[in-house]
Amino acid sequence: MLDNAIDVSRFPLPAQRAEALAKRRIGLGVTGLADALALCGARYGAREAVVLTEC
Repeated sequence: MLDNAIDVSRFPLPAQRAEALAKRRIGLGVTGLADALALCGARYGAREAVVLTEC
């Protein structure tokens, strides 16, 4: 879903658009990771969470 947002975003400068399209950064970030782990029933920092994030 976030990958599609890059395609439809409007960038002020052509160089910004080229950079965004070249790298396509769509990472979850720390907060998103914690939320994803919670949805999986794993506590952030627990061994189970570490195993889930190593995949």
